[in-house]
Amino acid sequence: MIKIGFLGPEGTFSQQAAHCWLGMLRGEPYLVEGKTGIPQLFHELEGELLDQIVVPVENSIEGAVNVTQDYLIRSDQVAILGEISLQIEHQLATKGSIDFSEIKAVYSHPQALAQCHHYLQNNLKHAALFQTSSTAEAARVVAEGPPGLAAITSRDGARKYDLTIQAERIQDFSDNKTRFWVLGKVGTKETAVLREKSYLKKTSIVVALPYNRPGSLYEVLKEFADRHLDLTRIESRPTKKELGEYLFIIDFLGHCQDPVVRDTLTKLQSKAAMLKILGSYPVIA
Repeated sequence: MIKIGFLGPEGTFSQQAAHCWLGMLRGEPYLVEGKTGIPQLFHELEGELLDQIVVPVENSIEGAVNVTQDYLIRSDQVAILGEISLQIEHQLATKGSIDFSEIKAVYSHPQALAQCHHYLQNNLKHAALFQTSSTAEAARVVAEGPPGLAAITSRDGARKYDLTIQAERIQDFSDNKTRFWVLGKVGTKETAVLREKSYLKKTSIVVALPYNRPGSLYEVLKEFADRHLDLTRIESRPTKKELGEYLFIIDFLGHCQDPVVRDTLTKLQSKAAMLKILGSYPVIA
């Protein structure tokens, strides 16, 4: 039995991503559980209460989900098993049909509020904004609260909590996508289904550069360029030790078992102050 956790409650985009992943694991028994936050998901994975977790890592409008990246960087027990991308459409939902002028407050996850910023400014400038742990949690709060509240949530979230959708697809950009990572304990084997299929493979690493050495980032990136490895993302995160010190998260196409990737990682060991492989994994969608 595979126990998989997602950012809950039921009705979140993370749950949709989890079911997309489960579609690749046909034939294997599983149990899916919603949790209240990303820290809880990591704690239960590390404590072996869960076998895998599905967490958002990056949105095409608002960028990285820093809490996911920071927990993964700090953990020596967790690795990336797979990546899933979802088209994200936000709905404005209320308890019953009400006039926009009656909406006093809007609830949602901070990323969703940011992704709908212009819509809110143009249509609900009078309403107060409140953050929740997920878009589905926002729907639950509105369903259990007094009239005059609205949630930015998914269709599944509105359906789950019996809300009325007042406005559809209110995100500021139509091509709004979120990447999710499926995470498991280090050493978790790929399932037979994933091994048998030909998926695009990606590797993610974290690199710390020698402090205050000019050209050190160039030297790292040159190793990828010289071997024609396609970088799909590079992002800096503070080390949280000293102002001005950063780690670099680098995603690139290829698997760590590929000879050219192995050679690149070997070269990077001599140029970086620290190199950590977060995972080599299939990109499902």
